[in-house]
Amino acid sequence: MAVNATLSTPGSISGTTTTASEVAASTQVGAPVPQVTRMAVEGIKGADGDMSFAGTWSSATTYVVNQVVYYDGSSYICIQGNSNLRPDQNASQWSVIVSKGDVGSTGATGTTGATGETGAVGPAGPRGEKGDSGSTGAQGSQGPTGPQGDSGAQGIKGDTGPTGAQGPQGPAGADGSTGPQGPAGPTGAAGADGNDGTDGAPGPQGPQGERGLTGAQGPQGLQGATGATGSQGDTGATGPQGPTGPAGADGADGQSGATGAQGPQGATGPAGADGTAATIQVSSTTTGGEGTNASVTQTGTANQVSLQFTIPRGNRGLDGATGSAATVSVGSVTTSLPGTNAVVTNSGNSAAATLDFTIPRGATGATGEITWRGDWSSATAYGTNEAVYYNGSSYIAVANNQNVVPTSDSTKWNIMAAAGAEGGAISSMADTQISSSIADMAILAYDSNGTKWKDNNTFSGTFASPILTGGTF
Repeated sequence: MAVNATLSTPGSISGTTTTASEVAASTQVGAPVPQVTRMAVEGIKGADGDMSFAGTWSSATTYVVNQVVYYDGSSYICIQGNSNLRPDQNASQWSVIVSKGDVGSTGATGTTGATGETGAVGPAGPRGEKGDSGSTGAQGSQGPTGPQGDSGAQGIKGDTGPTGAQGPQGPAGADGSTGPQGPAGPTGAAGADGNDGTDGAPGPQGPQGERGLTGAQGPQGLQGATGATGSQGDTGATGPQGPTGPAGADGADGQSGATGAQGPQGATGPAGADGTAATIQVSSTTTGGEGTNASVTQTGTANQVSLQFTIPRGNRGLDGATGSAATVSVGSVTTSLPGTNAVVTNSGNSAAATLDFTIPRGATGATGEITWRGDWSSATAYGTNEAVYYNGSSYIAVANNQNVVPTSDSTKWNIMAAAGAEGGAISSMADTQISSSIADMAILAYDSNGTKWKDNNTFSGTFASPILTGGTF
């Protein structure tokens, strides 16, 4: 929405505003509400004090005074140079010009559009190469073996009876009935192993005797009780090996000895060298179309991974109803001293903004001319080389100032022409009566009868050659 400004007298400005219907007629449906982009108020022979529109606010841009930006639906003007200071959070650097309008009510849901065709599935990305395995660290040295535990004590071994001479084998008798099993006798303690004797030389094998007839087997007798074990005798010399006798019954197993204590654990070997640390970086992020699948592609090596992301854009939401158009009007416009910051404040609200401008007058140019400003006023801002009239004298400003009485501060004002001393009894021009056409060489004299100062032609001639025509002195 445009703001039309016209320049009238120096230091003042008037403006007009448009209505909501005019805005609606000049903009497209759904277009954002136009923003105030530029307003120029020319100073008196000063530098350009315009506001300039710098577009959308950016943290990477350095802004100077009087630049206007758009941020989050509102417009702000820079009142102090800055960089990376958000307009909505830094009131010392930014002043709001137009606030964002209220959110309009949600519009009616539109008809659902036809479903678009499903796009072709893109080819699968190449499989990344497998990274090299890190080298195996060196194995630590093996710790020393702990001492072996003591063996348990071995029981005493019973005496071995003498082996009888083997008789001739009798004929096999008939099998007799099996007699009852006798009770097992107690197992004696195992004796200590004796020293092995020296093996004797094997004797010659005798001739094999004739096989005798097998006799009938007699009935098995009852097993007698086991006799007490006698003390172990000395081990005799090993005799010649006789024929193998029949195998005796297995004796009961002796008790196992206690397990020896475990030796201390050996020292841990030194750790192997660390492998190279892997790195992962995101090389690109691409926005995919609505309804497409997200994808991540990996390139590089196992130790240097590079990821490329494709993230689909979300479906577009329903359009809301068009909000009411905001109005902007110009309130007060004040001219401030040259070199000060321009200030724009909103004395209205977000829907009907009323902008109050304080715009500095431009500094006086370097032409050396004196600008006559008339009678001094405390409400007027004066610049260098501007002259005023005050209490009968004229003064010239030597520095920018406002509401500084010319007679009070010589650093702001210098006198140009002082008022003359009051003469005689003439207290005002009301005591003087001068002809509308005064002759050359006329003098001013007081007439006591008329109580007036009047012109009198006592002399004639010209100013260069006066003539006394008579009179009483």
